[in-house]
Amino acid sequence: MAQPPPPAAGSTPPPASLPPASTYVPLGAPSMPGQVPTQADLAAQLTDRIDNLVGLVRDRTTRPALLASRAIVFGLIIAILAVVALTLFCIAWTTAWTALFGEVWITYFMTGGIFVIAGAFLMAKRRPPELEL
Repeated sequence: MAQPPPPAAGSTPPPASLPPASTYVPLGAPSMPGQVPTQADLAAQLTDRIDNLVGLVRDRTTRPALLASRAIVFGLIIAILAVVALTLFCIAWTTAWTALFGEVWITYFMTGGIFVIAGAFLMAKRRPPELEL
């Protein structure tokens, strides 16, 4: 393998690689080898640990509760809007057929016929319960 060329005369050698800033330092351990930790280092490490613990607890408790409450609220809104839409559809259905035929009994007869046909279809698709002996 080819080695990199030696540094030119008068140039400074590249700095030694530094450890990443996010390296884990145990609580109470010196931040640099051979260095005694100061109160500021211990306080910063303790603060980081408490912050991480609070974030973990929040992610495990508050987030699921927030998602569940959103699901309940949006579900209720959708259910209320569905009831309103169904009511308005029934009013428009009855009004349109009554205006077309001039008699309301024809509208009732047609609506009832649609529900009877739908009910007969669903009854034919059901599975009878197993007989117990």
